[in-house]
Order: sequence, then structure tokens, then C-alpha cells
Amino acid sequence: MQKRRNKILLYFALVFLVALLSFVFFIETQFNKVEQKPFTQASSKNWAHRGYASTEKEENTLAAVALAFQKEYKGVEIDLWFKDGQFYISHEESYVDSLPKLAEVFEKFPDDYFWLDLKNLSYSNYERISNQLDQLKKSKKSYLIESKKGLPLGLLHKKGFKTSYWMTNGNFIRQFIQKCWIIYFKYNGISMPVKEYLEKDIRKKYKHLNIHLWDKHPNPKVYQWDEVKIVLDDYEIK
Repeated sequence: MQKRRNKILLYFALVFLVALLSFVFFIETQFNKVEQKPFTQASSKNWAHRGYASTEKEENTLAAVALAFQKEYKGVEIDLWFKDGQFYISHEESYVDSLPKLAEVFEKFPDDYFWLDLKNLSYSNYERISNQLDQLKKSKKSYLIESKKGLPLGLLHKKGFKTSYWMTNGNFIRQFIQKCWIIYFKYNGISMPVKEYLEKDIRKKYKHLNIHLWDKHPNPKVYQWDEVKIVLDDYEIK
């Protein structure tokens, strides 16, 4: 009787293993077929990281954003925290009233391109974020929303927002889940640090997608790669 039970358990274990391996193979195959619509067809890949600033005091300010566009950057990345219907511009979590607000930025630069690094996007607030962005009356074609949170970011993507999924290259399970989100939502691209993307295996995995990168002083060769659509840099104010 015990031998029969062991055989049954072994049979089910083998069936489960075959099913699991088949599912992993299916996901890998589908991932390699993903095609993403680029956020912009602009020839310039140069975007400013937190505006054109040399110190933390200057970054993420209206002055830094204005200077970046004066320097003819195609777009500007800014960091956002959302609370009580308001977007606060800051790299660190803060909701101080003196911080610049996204509404001010959009009002001052209505026709310019932005990369919005939305720090606290979640499943519980994505609907409110969507509604609040709609109220700002700026074209969804003119800004890209970035987040590490694959599900709420994908739900914003389904609502017509342009999105970039911040990839974090951890263990196999984390990478597998990220690939599932990319297959389902597609997004407009994925983002990561330049140094990470320069790793041979990383580029090999993701170069069929639209790539958005950042670094203080990016390696010049990334500008030559067709899959790289946006590169953020941190040059000092002259």
C-alpha cells in the first residue's frame, strides 16, 4: 500500500515539474516576442536627470527644469510623491508645502516632455493618481510614468498613460514575475541604471525592448544602441 502511495506521489511530482518547466519555457518564449511602442520617436536621447543641477539643493526645482530646457535637453526627469491629491517634487519622501508641485511644472512647461519617477505608486492609490493627472490637463503623450510597481503601473498603462517599468535584477523569481508583467502590460519601455545595462547578460536579455537609462556621466556607447531611447545624465551647471 505504501509503495503504491509513493508511486502516486512521484507521478504527481513529475507531472507538476513538467508543467512548471513548460510554463517557464512558455513565459521565456513569449517574453522574447514582446514589442513595445516607444514613448517618443525623437532623435535626441538626451534627457536631464532631476533637471540641470549640480547639488541636491538645486535638483528637482523649477529653476533646474527651466535650465535643462534652455540647454536643449529633449525632456526632464523629476521625482514625485503623491499624497492627498497633490504631487510633491522631491527625491526623498516629503510633503512639505514649500516643495514645488507637479501642477506648477506642467503649467510652466505645458508643451515639454517629462519622465515622472513616481516613488509611491501602489495598487491602493493608482486610481486617485490617474484622476489627479487627468485634472492637470497635460497630454498623456508628453510624459512618461516610471515605477518599480509592475501591477499599478500596468493598470495606468491600460488607462492610456505612457509607462516605463523600473527593472530590478534580483533572483530568478523576481525576474520571472517582472517578465510576466512585461508580457501582459508591455509598457512603453523598461528602465535601469546604465552600469547595470552594460552588463553583457543584462543587455542580451532586454535589448529587444525599449530601454531607458540613467547615470551621472553615461558611457557614450549607450547612445549608439538602437534599443536605447532615453538617457538621463547629471551634468554640472556651468
